[in-house]
Amino acid sequence: MALIENVTPFASAMYRKMGYLKAEDQVLALRGTLRLQELGEPLHVAKLQRPLRWGETMSEPTAEMLRGVLCEDGDVVSAKRSTDIHVSGSLQSPTGHALEGWTAAVRVGPVASSMRVHGPRLFQRQLTGWRLTKAQPIEQVRLDYRQAFGGLWLADDGPATADRTDYVSHDTNPAGCGWLPLEQDLACLSKAQRQAISARIRSLRELPAPQFESTDHSISHPQDRHAAKGWGPIARWWSPRRQRQGSFDDIWRKYRAPEWPSDFDPAYFNSAHPDLTAPHWLAGDEDIALLNCTAQGERTANGDRLWRTRLPGFAMYAYAQFASGREQFTALTLSTVHIDLDASEVMLTWHGCWPPDDEVSRVLIGGMSLADWRASPAAQLRPYSSWNEQRAMTK
Repeated sequence: MALIENVTPFASAMYRKMGYLKAEDQVLALRGTLRLQELGEPLHVAKLQRPLRWGETMSEPTAEMLRGVLCEDGDVVSAKRSTDIHVSGSLQSPTGHALEGWTAAVRVGPVASSMRVHGPRLFQRQLTGWRLTKAQPIEQVRLDYRQAFGGLWLADDGPATADRTDYVSHDTNPAGCGWLPLEQDLACLSKAQRQAISARIRSLRELPAPQFESTDHSISHPQDRHAAKGWGPIARWWSPRRQRQGSFDDIWRKYRAPEWPSDFDPAYFNSAHPDLTAPHWLAGDEDIALLNCTAQGERTANGDRLWRTRLPGFAMYAYAQFASGREQFTALTLSTVHIDLDASEVMLTWHGCWPPDDEVSRVLIGGMSLADWRASPAAQLRPYSSWNEQRAMTK
């Protein structure tokens, strides 16, 4: 394994990950922690640097995996093809007092998402159908997919283990609330399983309603067909990531396993909500705007709270020496921007990638301003990823 010389204050690690055609790419991960300062101040490097996340952090134990929420994605992943934006923590009322609801938004460069935030509320069954109650005033709401539209219905009260097949779930958020399946959603189950779940639903008199919804459409009934709204990472077995894995069918098992399926989409490695997946890698100097996410910030004319800052403008690079004697500068790509509202931190994860056929023996990790990097000849080098090569586009 390569000797790493890291002259930055950030956490780093080298590892191998399977890429295209069973190639175990050599991957470098670098994670930096920055602090949100006073209003108008730029981000600065935190004294306490968070370590690399070597795996996913889930909200539930293995016994309840089907209801688990991906709280934090791991940093030790294959190189992504674009930047993910994750936001965690609690959304604060813009007035500092309890409100029934408000509109919150986040923007990082060209990537933006807005949603309507509600206090606790219920769907109640009445003679004429389901009615949505008035929201209770609340000062803060935790960003958690369990408070977003979705849900999971089991045929019995047993634990929601991953090996169960007697259930139906909301495609984009099995962990959520407020969702009831339609008859066609139950068609994949046996008759006994359908009857069991239908009986459980008929016994309901009320159902927690989602506290997050899109600003484009409201959720007014448990059988609405809207996607879940959220700003955190989504699990590998949730839509749309699940569909990007490709077809694990008999042909795959006979001819390709353990390689990825021929119809595998590398966008699978992106874990951000579709609204917060950038169309490309961010440069690292983009503006950040948080609207009605904190009780602090600039007061706008209509009473909103707006917090503005920008990414620090670091260009992180690796100077690699290989077993063959070859040397190469590589720009590290910004894979993840994670904004932690509770900790007032912004965590950035960069990745670099090299082919497997020439072992990296030594790597020097450094950084400079984006302006200096853009003026250097190394800025013209295209970052390597086996998924970006033309052969990865052939079936």
